[in-house]
Amino acid sequence: MIAVSNYKNRRRTGLYRFALLEDGTFDAAAGKKTKWASPNAPDGLAFGPDGNLYCTDGNLIRIYDGAGTEVNKVRIPQGSGTNLTFGGIDGRTLFVTTDKQLYAGAWNERGKK
Repeated sequence: MIAVSNYKNRRRTGLYRFALLEDGTFDAAAGKKTKWASPNAPDGLAFGPDGNLYCTDGNLIRIYDGAGTEVNKVRIPQGSGTNLTFGGIDGRTLFVTTDKQLYAGAWNERGKK
């Protein structure tokens, strides 16, 4: 999965999925053809403990299921999200960096429908 934020050509901005080939490479041409999801300004990406994909998008974290459907979003209190990951002892603490600070909190399955 690759996040593309193209400020000169917003039509290209989005999340793109690339299939891995048997030799370990990926099919770049096929992956560029179709957006998997369309956040406004995607940046950081992480898969959560629930199997969903989490993406920073300005002051939001957008949550997508395996089909690329947005199932929820969470507002970042201050700043624009730059990256995120899950960690902690049980892998259920969400860490989010912004242009202003770092947030961390226990994840409570908000990504579920």
